[in-house]
Amino acid sequence: MFLFYTCRTLHIFFFSNSLAWLCSLGRLLLQLNFP
Repeated sequence: MFLFYTCRTLHIFFFSNSLAWLCSLGRLLLQLNFP
């Protein structure tokens, strides 16, 4: 859960930053690995 909210915060503050994009990609990979 911590990772989820951290990514959400990053997305809100840096929605145009590559960090947020990488975070979203990481979350997608986590969902694929741990459904």
